[in-house]
Amino acid sequence: MRAVADLTEYGDRDLRTAGLTVLALRGDGSCTDRLMGSLRRRDPATREAALKALAVVGDSRAVDAVLARLEKDVVRGSDPHSPMIDLELTYLARHAELHPEAFERACAAVAKNWRRRDSAELEWIRSFLHQTTPEGLRSVGIPADAELQRMRGHVVDGMRVREFPGTIEEIDS
Repeated sequence: MRAVADLTEYGDRDLRTAGLTVLALRGDGSCTDRLMGSLRRRDPATREAALKALAVVGDSRAVDAVLARLEKDVVRGSDPHSPMIDLELTYLARHAELHPEAFERACAAVAKNWRRRDSAELEWIRSFLHQTTPEGLRSVGIPADAELQRMRGHVVDGMRVREFPGTIEEIDS
């Protein structure tokens, strides 16, 4: 795994994002520091790959960094080619038990910027975060384990289809 983790620092964007994707599919919480470093990159593809990995395997050390990223991303209009808000919310939901205030702030930021979300983001939000509405924020509960697994599974399934088409069997073995 160390050789794969080293790719996340490489100058080539494709190698960086490939390394981050492999960490997401095979890594664990020990990768979190590397993943957090990639959130600071200017390259949107690298930031997205880092968020995917954090949403799947990152531990709670990145809560502040992901919340800061969400608070920047949520005020921008949706990008139909990037699921950044979904990924940030997935990560923060996974760590809501330890950091409920961060998850509450994230949901409130999404509700406040509801009109800036596109139909795909709104569909995801309605599917996974029932308590977030355009009228504001109803009481935010910590998502149940089944919901967290469903959110994580959604990220992993999307990665397998987009980043590794035709290789799902190889990844699972």
